[in-house]
Amino acid sequence: MPSGYQITQYRHPLAIGGELDYVIYVRGRHKKARICKARLQQIQLEQDSGKSLHDSEGRQSLVDLNRAGVALMEIVTEPDFEDGEQAAAFVRDIQASLKLINTCDGKMEQGSLRIDANISVHKPGSPYGVRTEVKNLNSVKSVEQAIDYEVKRQKNLLARGGQVINQTMSFDCDTRQTVAMRDKERLQDYRFMAEPNLPPIVLTDGSTDNPHILSIDHIRAGMPELLPALRQRLISYGLSLEQAMTTIELRLVNIFEEMLKLSSNPTVSSQSAFRFLNLVVVRACSEQKCSLEHLLSVVTLEKLSHLWHAYEKEALTHISSTELLHRLLNEPAATVQALLESGEFTRISDEREILRYCVAVAENNPKLARRYQKKKGSREFAELISIIQKDSENRIDHVDLFRVLRAYLDSKPSSSNS
Repeated sequence: MPSGYQITQYRHPLAIGGELDYVIYVRGRHKKARICKARLQQIQLEQDSGKSLHDSEGRQSLVDLNRAGVALMEIVTEPDFEDGEQAAAFVRDIQASLKLINTCDGKMEQGSLRIDANISVHKPGSPYGVRTEVKNLNSVKSVEQAIDYEVKRQKNLLARGGQVINQTMSFDCDTRQTVAMRDKERLQDYRFMAEPNLPPIVLTDGSTDNPHILSIDHIRAGMPELLPALRQRLISYGLSLEQAMTTIELRLVNIFEEMLKLSSNPTVSSQSAFRFLNLVVVRACSEQKCSLEHLLSVVTLEKLSHLWHAYEKEALTHISSTELLHRLLNEPAATVQALLESGEFTRISDEREILRYCVAVAENNPKLARRYQKKKGSREFAELISIIQKDSENRIDHVDLFRVLRAYLDSKPSSSNS
């Protein structure tokens, strides 16, 4: 740093001890969420330092002082993580918690939140091994990948009879490998002294009229709802822990609760509202390449709730609901009622009509139908389903269509010609 020293609360941190419950759950990877606990060692404030950028090809080092001197909060945990997945889940919850209390925007890619991971391996019952520190990890994904790679590297090194060197590492996101930066073998001669220009921070558990003393009770009273309480509130509506995690992750909490306020039975409707938001609203935002905030600025909550009730009564499929929502986004003056009355999006639920589509697709695509009957292949069946959905403009629910088409093809005599 330009000043030649760094101000830190290392010796007298703001907080010591404590713990945090975090949830391991990634949509598409885990079927069930798992709650784990991590102990906190301390939380301290200190100055961000400058950083060195080393160019091995150009044989030069650059110093970046853009953030030097800026205050940062450092959260130090105990060694309670067994792999990259656990550490990544903890970071995900810390990120969400800091955003909820408006301490940090959590944008890791912009440097608002960074992770330094200390990694060592040891056999059960033996002391911790020599550790390495991977610095400045700037995404949840890189936290998981860096830790898992470094664990594997250290295990392989020890298995070959080598020794782990106490050193600072960086993580190369392209090769997904850790790279040594500098060793820490020599004892660091840090010299701490009081900063004379900074008065001490005085905290009290009770109330106080002294403007120079911070009341923890006063701060606690002004805190917003924390992550565990938010998860529990969503669960009280009838959602599972996994669904609560998804709702928080996709920033759907406010709209979810606003929709339930318009329902006569929120507990019964919670599952329907969750499915509607995930299968229809999130999908519409993705297909339209717009944010949830933009969607809600164009489509009022009243319109969205009207569309949800039609979806809940099974008057629409989730695909036709999404297409109707597209229309509302592109034609703000349109109403849900008028679009429903047009019949363009209404669900086809009459089995006789669904059967007519099935007969037509088999007659118009005889080779494809015979191949399915002969092989019972999922690819052929999926192609037939796709054709029907296109012909029906996605107005047939896939569960009804699967059942009727399979029953028809299985009962229909197969021609010997291919």
